Amino acid sequence: MQQLRIGRMTSSIVLRTLVIAASYTIFYFLTYIFAALTYSAFADMPADRSRSFSWLYFGFFFTLIPYLGTLSMAMAEVNRERLFSLKQRLVLLQTFVVTQAVDKLGIAVLATMMAQGFPWYGQEFPQSGYGLLCEELPFYCSGYVKPYIAGNTIFSVILFMAVFLGYRWLYSGKRQALQR
Repeated sequence: MQQLRIGRMTSSIVLRTLVIAASYTIFYFLTYIFAALTYSAFADMPADRSRSFSWLYFGFFFTLIPYLGTLSMAMAEVNRERLFSLKQRLVLLQTFVVTQAVDKLGIAVLATMMAQGFPWYGQEFPQSGYGLLCEELPFYCSGYVKPYIAGNTIFSVILFMAVFLGYRWLYSGKRQALQR
């Protein structure tokens, strides 16, 4: 019986990890479409000619939208659990770790694998992947990638903490109102 329970829990964790990674990737792609379509409304120059502005514009959306979308899905999962249980916290921690892994490692690995077919990008990891990504996403260009990764990580930690604490504050207020 205990072995069956551990097996079910492990498959649940693996499935949730795959769902989180897939949803983050989908939100990342949708963010690219949104940012590319709206960029021309704010700038007269194409993104590849005005990297000093475009990396901030694209970076802002790519720091906000994929994380908020994936986090909202995680909060829907968390709502089914007892308020502030260990499982709630573990689901949010898992969401944070998986989104960071996909953002910082998965995208760079896939781009590096795609760049292997083009000799002008080189063979180094992650620079060749960043070179390929720089063609469309200006925050991956040299000089901007390190500030983007640092800022993205800091902002995502703040975002996850703010959502968790806001969720906790909101539901503790509802619980007190129900007790009256």
